Amino acid sequence: MLMNGSIDGLKIIRSNIHFLFLIQIQLGAPFFSAKESTFNAFKFEHVQVAPDHSRNNDSYIQFNIQNCSFGNHLQISNTELNNVCISSSTVNKQLQLANSTFKSLNLEFLRVEKRSIIHNTTIEKVDLEFNEFIEAFQFTPECKISKCYITDCSFSQGFDLSKIELQEIRLNGYARSFGELYFSGVACKNIFVLGVYQSTSHIQFTNCKFKSIYISEFINNGTLSFRGLTSHSAKSSLQIIDSDMGKLRLLNCDLSTFQSVQIESSFLNSTQTLNVVWFDFNRLNNDSKEKYRNNREVFRELKNASQKQGDRIQMLQFKSLELKNFKDEHFLAKSFIKKWGSNDGIILKLGSTNDYGLTWWKPVVWALSLSYLFYLLIITSIEPQLGFTLNPSIESISTTMDIWMSKSGIYWQLLNPVHSLQRMFADTDLNLPNIAFFFDYLLKLELAFFIFQTISAFRKHMKVS
Repeated sequence: MLMNGSIDGLKIIRSNIHFLFLIQIQLGAPFFSAKESTFNAFKFEHVQVAPDHSRNNDSYIQFNIQNCSFGNHLQISNTELNNVCISSSTVNKQLQLANSTFKSLNLEFLRVEKRSIIHNTTIEKVDLEFNEFIEAFQFTPECKISKCYITDCSFSQGFDLSKIELQEIRLNGYARSFGELYFSGVACKNIFVLGVYQSTSHIQFTNCKFKSIYISEFINNGTLSFRGLTSHSAKSSLQIIDSDMGKLRLLNCDLSTFQSVQIESSFLNSTQTLNVVWFDFNRLNNDSKEKYRNNREVFRELKNASQKQGDRIQMLQFKSLELKNFKDEHFLAKSFIKKWGSNDGIILKLGSTNDYGLTWWKPVVWALSLSYLFYLLIITSIEPQLGFTLNPSIESISTTMDIWMSKSGIYWQLLNPVHSLQRMFADTDLNLPNIAFFFDYLLKLELAFFIFQTISAFRKHMKVS
C-alpha cells in the first residue's frame, strides 16, 4: 500500500501481488504499468499526475495494464489520468471506475466476471474492443462521455448507457457480438452501426435523439429496436446503406423529423412497426443517381414488411409509392418510343389516375372532364351549324357557345355507360355521322375505365391481394 506520497512511476512485470493500493499519490513518468502479473485486490484512489508531467502529450498512456489477472475487484476512483488502457486481462470480481477524469478509456480483450460500473466519471473517448462481460456493464447517468466505441463485445447480462449526451456512438459487430445493449434517454450527434450481430444480440434505443444515424454494411441476426426515436437537429439525416436490417422494430418513432433520408441496397422486409410517423417520402434518396430505382426497392421492402405484419393500410401506401417510383423510373427514358412504346409505360400512367388504387376522387374528376370533352366533340360533329374548321370570329364563337349550352342536357345522358346516341337524338332531324359514333365509342371506353378506377379505390381495404 502506498499512501500520501509521490513516485516517479511504478512498473510491475511478472509479479504476484496480494494487495496493491495506491491512495493519494502524485504520479510522475513513466506513470503506472503492469504486465503479466497477478493481483488479488487492486485500488487506485486520489491519484494525480505530477504537475511537470501534465497531460500535454495526449497519446501517452499513463495507466497501462496488459496480460494481468485480478482475483478480486479492480477499482479506480477520484483519479485524473490521460489515457487508460486495460488489455488482455481477467477481472474475477467487479470493475469499478468512479469520480474520475480520463481523456480516453481503452478496454481490450478483457474478461470481467462480475458487474462493471462506471460512475460519475468524465471520459472524452471510451473504446471497448473484443471484451467479454459476464455480468452487466453500466454507465451511470452522472457520467460525461463524448465518444463511445464498442467493437465486437459480449454483454451476457447487458450494457446500459442512459441519460448521457454524446458526440458519437459507434457500434461495430463481429463474431462475438451478442448480448443486450440498452441506450435510454441518450442525445447523440452521430451514431454509426456497422458489422455483424449474432442471433442472441439485442440493441435497443429508447427515447433517444440523434442528429445523424448511419447504418452501413450491417447484418442483424438479432434484434435492433428504436423506441421513441426523434431527431434533435434541423439538419438531421438517416442513412441505411448495404445492410440487412433483419428484425428491426420501430415503436412510437417520429421519422418525419429527419430532413434527409438515404436507404440503398438494404433488406427491410422483416421490419415491425407500431405507431410510426414516417419520414417525408419526397426526402428519400434525393442525392442518389438512381433515386427512383432505389426508392422502388425501399417501398417494395416496406410493403412486404407491412404485409407480413398484417398492416394492410400501410401496405397499400407503400405499394402505391412503389408503383409511382417505377413509373418515374420508366419515364426517365430519353426516347419517346421507350417511354410510350411499351406496355409498362401506358399501364403505369393510367394506373396513376387513382394513385394506384388509393384515391377515388381523381378518376371521378377525370371521367367528368373527359366526358365533357367528348360531349363537345359529339355535338360539334352532329350540329350542321358547327364544324371542325377554325373560325376565330366573335360571331362564330358566340354561335358555338350558344349551341353547346343549349344541348347541355345531352352531357348528363352521355354519363350513362349504356346510353344510345340513336335514342338520344331519335326525336330530331339531325343526321348522326360516323365520326359521332367514333367519339361516343371512345367516351364509353374512358367512362368504363374511370368507373373501374373509382370502384377499385373504394375497395382498397377489402381486396384480398
